[in-house]
Amino acid sequence: MNLLEVRNVSKHFGGIIAVDNFSMKVKENQLIGIIGPNGAGKTTIFNLISGISKTTSGKIFFKGKEITFLKPSQISKLGIARTFQNLRLFRGLDVISNVEIAYTYRMRYNFFQALFWPPIVLSENKKFRNLAKESLNLVKVPTNYYYEKPTNLPYGLQKRVDLARALSLLPQVLLLDEPAAGLNPYEVIELIDIIRLIQKEYQKQNLSIILVEHRMEMIMELCEEIYVLDFGETIAKGSPEYIQSNENVLSAYLGEEY
Repeated sequence: MNLLEVRNVSKHFGGIIAVDNFSMKVKENQLIGIIGPNGAGKTTIFNLISGISKTTSGKIFFKGKEITFLKPSQISKLGIARTFQNLRLFRGLDVISNVEIAYTYRMRYNFFQALFWPPIVLSENKKFRNLAKESLNLVKVPTNYYYEKPTNLPYGLQKRVDLARALSLLPQVLLLDEPAAGLNPYEVIELIDIIRLIQKEYQKQNLSIILVEHRMEMIMELCEEIYVLDFGETIAKGSPEYIQSNENVLSAYLGEEY
C-alpha cells in the first residue's frame, strides 16, 4: 500500500487551470521532488495535499484513507506536515515556543486538570519543551537562539525553525515548499545535509519527504524520483538522470530552441 496517493487531481481557479490531472504515488521512506517553472502548480499541489485548498476533481489518499476534503488540522494530525515558501512563524513567541506549540494537540490534560492538578501540566510542558529542543537540535539551530524572537535570527535559521516546527508534528509525510529559497550557496549545502540527517533519524517512522524546489542541485542530489510540471500538467516523471536528459523538461526550462 502506498503511504500517500494523489489520483487524477485537478484544481481550477475560475477559468485558470492550476493543476491538471496530476497523479503521484509515495511509498515509505521515499524522497520525491516536484519541479517546474514559476506558476507550474507545484505549491498548489501542496495546498491540496495539506487541505488548504480543495480539489476541483480527483482524490487524495493517506495510508489508504481518503483525505480529499478533510480540514488542514485533521490532515496534520493524521501525519502530514508542511513548511511554506513564505515563513509563517509567530513573531510574538520565542523560537522554542514556536516549535513547542506544534505539540499542543497531543497534550493529555484538560482545563480542569490545568486548574486543579498542576503536576500533570508541569510534566507535559517539560516533555514537550524537551521534544522541541530535540527538533531544533536536529535542524542545527544554535541553543543561544532558542529564547530569541524569530525575527532576530538570520533568515536561514528562521527557515530551519519552520522546519523544526513541522517535524514536531511527528509526520510520516513532510512537504517542504522551497526550503532553500533565499539561502546562500553555503546554506544550501548545509540544508542538503540536514534533510539527509532528518531522513536517517526518521527512518524507523517511515518518513517520506516531498520537496518542491528551484535549486536543481538540491533536487538532483536528494530525490530518487522527480515529477516535472508545466502549466499544471505533468510533462515528465522519473529518476534524476532521466529528467536531466528529457526533451520536454529541457524545452520547458530553456525554451523550444534549446
